Amino acid sequence: MANDSNTIKLALGLALLVAGGFLFWWGHSESQSLANQLSRAISGAHSDRVMWKYIGGAVCSVVGVVLLVRK
Repeated sequence: MANDSNTIKLALGLALLVAGGFLFWWGHSESQSLANQLSRAISGAHSDRVMWKYIGGAVCSVVGVVLLVRK
């Protein structure tokens, strides 16, 4: 039974790590769009959508690493 729990934790950790990487990539891709560049030129900051993708990517990645590392 404990082995099944570890397998699920590893799979979930890996899935979260991949999802976090995808969200980082998606946020970076969106930050390079023309609309976001104009918004950044006017306001001096990235749009909220980009920031939420970066934050979501960071949270998913950290939780994924914690699940992968903890025994």
